[in-house]
Amino acid sequence: MARLRQNLAKYRIYLEPGMEEKILIVPGDFGQPNLGLDQHMYKLLAASSSVVFPLGAQVNYVQPYSSHRAANVHSTLRMIEFANSQRPKMLHYCSSIAAYGPSGFVLGSQMVAETVVWNAIDNGLPVAIYRSGFVLGHTQSGIGKPDDFVGRLFKSCFETGCYPILPAQRKEFIPVDFVVGALLHIATSPARLRKAYNLIQPRHEAAIDMVTTFKLLNGLSPTPMQGMPYADWVQRLLLELRGPLHPLIPMLQETVLGEMTRWEIQEHMAIYGTENMRQALSDAPELLRCEPMSALFERYVAQWMPSRLSRK
Repeated sequence: MARLRQNLAKYRIYLEPGMEEKILIVPGDFGQPNLGLDQHMYKLLAASSSVVFPLGAQVNYVQPYSSHRAANVHSTLRMIEFANSQRPKMLHYCSSIAAYGPSGFVLGSQMVAETVVWNAIDNGLPVAIYRSGFVLGHTQSGIGKPDDFVGRLFKSCFETGCYPILPAQRKEFIPVDFVVGALLHIATSPARLRKAYNLIQPRHEAAIDMVTTFKLLNGLSPTPMQGMPYADWVQRLLLELRGPLHPLIPMLQETVLGEMTRWEIQEHMAIYGTENMRQALSDAPELLRCEPMSALFERYVAQWMPSRLSRK
């Protein structure tokens, strides 16, 4: 419970009185048989549960597919087994739009895991798939996860005063409370099972590409930032031995298609459909009115700005 309290405090989430008593923490491992539980606990949970939200995954941009297989693929099989043990349970599988590709070891494990889930759906199991965009902070507090890839990227841009020029690319940024609200709303109706939902901006025109993203950051920076070709930007990062992106430089440098890196080949990606999501949220107009990211960046920037810099 101490670990949970620490994480809640990190994101300034406060439980209402009595809520903590409703939480049962059971240590286990999604990738192990019986989810890493003893037989008695496994059967007890399988018999008493009615719905499953498997939210655990391993994300590492430099480790190979083999290191993700147990945590992301085997765990999906284990959760499907659990959902069908003792009593049938609705399974709400949380994936990512990264499952669409185009490359990467994390993406590969997500694609394989989602194929496993579709096989379960084809066999009549009560499952729904949710593919979130790149999740950023809360729309009200602005608090997110500053040490994920995007957090490190934006911190690095502010620290170095430069950013990569990435034409025709999007990250499909979406606030965390939209993702949670949409997922829970969709999950309340069994009629919405056996479909996939892309949890991204409901209105395509509200999404922003990377050129617009860096333009917004430049406007929020106390000092002007310079855009530069991707290869030159990576070379600039090599000089920042203690920079937030330094551990990820091998991934940023690795070529995966000719002379193009994993990030560069993501130009002109397909536009992700939102029809299923908008239909499922048609009775929740407050969710469909998701604020555009251009407005939310004003609230997010404080967590990305180095302490030595001050806002304009």
